[in-house]
Amino acid sequence: MSLNKNRLTSLGSNFTDYKKLGFKDEAALAKANKSIDLKYLRQLNRMLALLLHDAVFEPSNKVDTAAQSKLNGILRNSDVLPILRGVVDDDDEEWLAQPWKIPVLQIWAKMYHKYEGMTDMLTGTMMEELANIITCVTGDARHRRTIYEADQDFERFGKTLIANFKDTATLWEFLRAS
Repeated sequence: MSLNKNRLTSLGSNFTDYKKLGFKDEAALAKANKSIDLKYLRQLNRMLALLLHDAVFEPSNKVDTAAQSKLNGILRNSDVLPILRGVVDDDDEEWLAQPWKIPVLQIWAKMYHKYEGMTDMLTGTMMEELANIITCVTGDARHRRTIYEADQDFERFGKTLIANFKDTATLWEFLRAS
């Protein structure tokens, strides 16, 4: 839909009629649409990459925080820097048929994967959930679970903690804040 809206803005209300636009045939219109679409996707890719980058790395900061350092491998690498500079990607024609190959979507997916499971912690309910896991084996019969199920939940929390905290000092600060 966004591509059609951009075509409408670029070519006018007759963006699907090659005769009214002065093209000799449908192929010429398709070529023009492809060019307009690629230009739009390049702009979108660069704008979103800049937004993600600038949201994490403030231009005024000289030294990265620990959280920023975790994202260096995703937002400060040889794939992202050319996008930030506005370099045109030669492989961008496949973006039209396979939009998941747009680099900014790959960047977002990597960031999402890196912080997968952190939403449970950041909502502030993590300690409550851990307490529920502990009491669910012997507590209220309506919410009782097996020891195996409780163990699986503990394992899930443990993996999330290990993946997101590099040392126990940082973990304890977070747990106290929860």
